[in-house]
Formats: sequence, structure tokens, C-alpha cells
Amino acid sequence: MACVLHTASSEKEAPGFPTYADAMDYLMGLINHERVLPHKYGDATFSLEGMTRILEQLGSPHRMPCVQIAGTKGKGSTSTILASILRNHGLKTGLYTSPHVLAWEERISVNRAWISEDQMRRLIGEIRPVIDQLKKTSRTASPTFFEALTAIAWLHFQSQSVDLAVMETGLGGRLDATNAAFPVACGITRIDYDHVKLLGNTLEEIAGEKAGIIKKGVPVVSSGQVEAAARVIRERAAALSAPLWFVGEDFTVHHVRTMGCGVSFSFRAPWVSLDDLFLPLLGKHQALNAALAIALAKLACDARGCSINPEAMRRGLRQAKLLARAELVADRPLVVIDGGHNAAAARALMRALRNSLSYERCTIVLGMMKDKDIPAVLKELSGTDHIVATAVDYPRAMPPEELAHLARAYTSANVTSASTPAEALEAALHLARPTDLVCVTGSLYLAGELRPLFP
Repeated sequence: MACVLHTASSEKEAPGFPTYADAMDYLMGLINHERVLPHKYGDATFSLEGMTRILEQLGSPHRMPCVQIAGTKGKGSTSTILASILRNHGLKTGLYTSPHVLAWEERISVNRAWISEDQMRRLIGEIRPVIDQLKKTSRTASPTFFEALTAIAWLHFQSQSVDLAVMETGLGGRLDATNAAFPVACGITRIDYDHVKLLGNTLEEIAGEKAGIIKKGVPVVSSGQVEAAARVIRERAAALSAPLWFVGEDFTVHHVRTMGCGVSFSFRAPWVSLDDLFLPLLGKHQALNAALAIALAKLACDARGCSINPEAMRRGLRQAKLLARAELVADRPLVVIDGGHNAAAARALMRALRNSLSYERCTIVLGMMKDKDIPAVLKELSGTDHIVATAVDYPRAMPPEELAHLARAYTSANVTSASTPAEALEAALHLARPTDLVCVTGSLYLAGELRPLFP
């Protein structure tokens, strides 16, 4: 029987902005670390003080059941898969992810329905007095764009009477705005090198920031980790008496097979065995993300008084859809769009393309942010035939010629550059034969600019 726990609720009309554009102009005027990253990461730059004060003055909408997910690679996939599983168990499910691919509203959804522009306009109007007052009265808690958007997500979930929210962290975890949450379970996806200038130069340092989402007594499930990261997670969980499980140790995945448009696998846990599961996402690594999502779904359902239903689990996996995560959008030539931006993502992408698709030559349309480890990504792309370097119109974007110069140094591919993403895609398609593959990757911002070209 479906587990239905929500009740009806009406949204409050808030004074504020006459148009959606006016509201978004105000929101974008806040400090935005997505556009220009800070020179330093730490308690002086990032703090939960402002987030906590905003939420308290808004009536504490964040005090709702949620699952919080952090990690380097796969947290967006895991969050989306988990939300799909929970929805198929009858739970009205909110999902908060970042960044977006097509539109800001994509980041905040309830049962797959994006927040509307009008809902965004009204909620920005609702939080504006709180933010303006905080800006006037506090030197250390100046509100940021991401904090405001996170508060809007919680307000929207509250107004929609969601049963449970799935909250993907932004940067790090310990000092992330989502870490004001009161989760019923926490998930940590694979930890790898990313944002090293901000989070730390070692896996131990990066893992320490990611493991900062672990709360006292709250159960945690982690993807399989290298020992250095696993040790940090174990120590943090033990210090907070948080029950901890690892995919690959406590829950296992078997018989993983790529199937052209997705992956099939079997899942084993002490409480369930599921065979012949199918997930319509490319790459064997997605089976591991799904295993983490399944384990988190069990914990979330336990917390909400639901029983895991194998058929609901299967439906949830089959219905999981992700924009720009090794997404196949065209054939002859094959065109794949992927938002991966670090070495681990590039490695998983290339493995997924080789194992899932049949093609002769591969052309990469590449655009990346300057703060990423570009040489490490390029090394993972070294086996491709062509690279067309480009850049989105964004302050942090690496200029095309500079990216092309690095591509020539770190790969054996034929490298060209194009001023705009559209010109880069056109050049790549011109290079490709019908039996070839064109893959757009390096940044979700690049993916977001080119994804609308494919219906």
C-alpha cells in the first residue's frame, strides 16, 4: 500500500516583486560564489550563521524530514534516483539540486514538477525583508545567492506539504547552506579531487569537509571510498554515534551490464535482494549510485513509517531521468551531453561511452571553468580523436585558446577552438561522420547552453 503522509496546505502570498525578472535580478544581486569563487574557503568565508538566522526568521521551514547528500562525483545522480524511488513509494518528495542545466526552476522540484516562475517570484518576495535586514545588521552573515535559493527550496517544500526532501549539497558539506538541515539519513557519494584550492589538497581534507554533513545519531550510507577517505568518514561517524554502512561492504551490486540506453544490475542487502533492475542512465558507475540511493531509500522509508516495496523500487529506478549526465540526445552521429567537470567524472564518462555505445571516432566539445583541475580532466580525455575547445559567457570560464593550448599539451587529439559553444558544436558535427560520436562535456554551464538545441 502506498505511503501517503502529506496534508493539504495553501501558499502564502508575499509582497515584493511585480515580475519574475525583477525577483531574479534581486536574487542574482546577492553574493554568488557560483560565478566567482572565493579566494579562501573556511569559516571566515562560508558560515552557517547567516543561513540559520534566515531560516529562523522565516519560521524554520528546514525542520522537515530530509535526506542530505554530499560527495564529489554522483551526488546529483544519487539524489535524483533517490527522489524517484521515494516518489514511487507514495511519498510526496521534494528535490533540491545544483547547478541547473536548462533553468533556475529546475533546481527545486516536487514530484518532478519544477517550481514555477510565479512561485519563485512570491517566495523571493517573502525572503527579501529577512535578507535585507540581515545585510544591515550583520557584518559576518551577509546572505549569499545559494543561501537564499536554499531557503526558497525549503519554503517551497513546506508550502507544498512534502513528506520528505532530498537535499544535494553545493560546495563541500560542512559549511554548505544545506547543512542547516535536520536529516533522517545522510549519503556520501564517491570522494575524489575537486575544488582542491578550496576544500584541501588531500583526500583526507576533502573527505573531512564532505563528512561534515554527518549528524549525531543520524544513519549514514557511503559509496565505496579509497581508504584515506573511508577512514575520515568512519572516524566522524564514530565520534557522533552515527550508524554507518558502505556500498560494496554492507550492500553490494552484482551482474552489472550496460545495455545501450542504460544499465542493468542486481542489488543485495540484509533486508532485500533485487535482481534484474534497470536504470536508464549510461555507465556502470550509475549502478553504484543507484545502490546508494536504494540504501538511503530504505532508511528514509523506515523514518517515515513506510515499507520498502520491490516493485516500487523497480519503477523508481526505471523512471529516473537526468539532464546532461551522459545523456544521449541524438544519433547518426551519436551526440552525448554531459556536465562532468573533474577527472573522476571524465574517467566515468569515457568508460560509459566505450562500454555502452558503438562508434568509430570521438570528438569532444570541451568547455571548463578556470578553477577546475583541467590537466587532470584532459588526461582522461587523451584517447579521443578531436577536441573543440570553447567557453560559455561566464566569469570563471577558461578562454577557448587557453583551453586549446592545454589540450594540445595533455592529449594527442587534434585540437581546435571556437569562440562560442554553438560554433564549437557546429564544428564538431561537421567533423563527425554518421558512425562517429560527438560528446559535449566539461561543465554543466556548457551543457545547459547546448542541451536546448536537442528536442
